[in-house]
Amino acid sequence: MRRQPTSARPRLTRALILKCAKVHFRHKGEWPTMYSGPVIGQPGENWQAIDYCLRAGSRGLLGGSSLARLLGEAGLKPYRLAPLTLEQIVVWLEADYKETGKWPTLESGPVRAAPGKKWSAIHVCLERGHRGLPGGMTLARLVRFHQNLLLRAHWILPVKDGERIITTAAQLTAVLVCRHPLQQPDLLWSLKERQRKFQEKARRQGRRRRQ
Repeated sequence: MRRQPTSARPRLTRALILKCAKVHFRHKGEWPTMYSGPVIGQPGENWQAIDYCLRAGSRGLLGGSSLARLLGEAGLKPYRLAPLTLEQIVVWLEADYKETGKWPTLESGPVRAAPGKKWSAIHVCLERGHRGLPGGMTLARLVRFHQNLLLRAHWILPVKDGERIITTAAQLTAVLVCRHPLQQPDLLWSLKERQRKFQEKARRQGRRRRQ
């Protein structure tokens, strides 16, 4: 028995996508993103697939666009995404950990301290250098780096970095990651001097206990 051919996916138009976006806004109070899931009123359709079609040029679309760009060109939503900073991301990491007891991964879903953002998208920005980030980093590597620094924060902080005083572990992680790490002699010297003093103090206290 011959298998019946599967029907092709229906064509998409920019006008139809914008109409669906307005329906989404009326129901949700926010404009859709590629992570918004199923398209209301369009069974079997989801926003990630629509974003892909806009980018790749399939199902009747020209390509070279995106859902965010289409909404921006229609005047519905600002297209240019606000820049991110490493310090900001580390603060969000700490907030997630405090709330859940676990450090987030790229599968952790929404960023609890930043509604509308997802850890998977943060991971992509870290890796590819989007939205003002230096690139060449992953979410997992940033978490490990920050965890290691937290173990030493009690003797590192505060530390002087030129004219600036770094007082939090989030600030220090951001500085070191941006400098790949410890390529600035002044900060490197400050950290080594702080470590030397801490170790010297620990040795003195150990000698007193033995006396």
